[in-house]
Amino acid sequence: SILSIIGYGQVRRAVASTVKDIDTPYARVLVVDTIDSRPKRPIRAIVTDPRGVQSAMFLDAPKDDVVFPYLKYYSLASHFQPNIKKGLLIGGAGYTFPPVFLNTYKNATLDVVEIDPGMTKIARQYFSLASFETDPRLKIIHADGRIFLNTAPNDTYDVIFGDAFHNMFSIPFQLTTKEAITHMHRTLTSDGIVVLNLISALDGPRGQFLRAEYATFASVFPHVMIFGVDSPNKTEEVQNIILIASKSEKMPSFTNSNPILQDQLNHRVIEKIRKDLPLLTDDFAPVDQYLMAAVAL
Repeated sequence: SILSIIGYGQVRRAVASTVKDIDTPYARVLVVDTIDSRPKRPIRAIVTDPRGVQSAMFLDAPKDDVVFPYLKYYSLASHFQPNIKKGLLIGGAGYTFPPVFLNTYKNATLDVVEIDPGMTKIARQYFSLASFETDPRLKIIHADGRIFLNTAPNDTYDVIFGDAFHNMFSIPFQLTTKEAITHMHRTLTSDGIVVLNLISALDGPRGQFLRAEYATFASVFPHVMIFGVDSPNKTEEVQNIILIASKSEKMPSFTNSNPILQDQLNHRVIEKIRKDLPLLTDDFAPVDQYLMAAVAL
């Protein structure tokens, strides 16, 4: 079959061979092997959507070498919060990010909240989870991310990573609302941050979700920063966008001596994000409509 490998905005066509076709409690999952045509390297991927993949790992590299460019931007967490001791990841899927976190923050712990135990089983059997699952610094929790946030204790996490998707263009709306974001704020330490992966344009009809989510975060956090993974200047093209919200009142810095981090910091969107849409709330969160508008146009 022909598979689109999407990062997003970084689409490569490739011939894929199906390793396994699995029904979990929440999804039909195809595990496929293919070649990522850009670096010409073999990858294994989880497919839950005909438009692309949800998780992928290189088959010829260490388990902390990530396929998707947006995951590399998660390293900005170390810039905005250099003293990470406890992290939370909402959305495990193929568990391709946890080994990066555990390798980067040697003395930190990571809680992973994944709603689908079937997905964890797939990550264990077909991805690299089995090789690091026994690390005492890793804790896997099978729960809905919002329900977990509702009852998580105050001042617990230095960083919350958000990467929960039903599929390529469907995000659990209950994780996007002001109520959910208020729980994130509450569970963070005093200088904690949220690092969130979004798929949207920055402006125009395709950027409705980003603008609504930005306004919602800005209603709770004192500092909200937006980074265009592909480009901060492609305002009306859909791409992976990294939203970082800081709980600290201190003005964040955008310079770093590490050239990789500085290059990522240079992808910050300088132009002011328009606040022309209502805040997302538990009572009003047309997230799927916003995302479908990005796809349909």
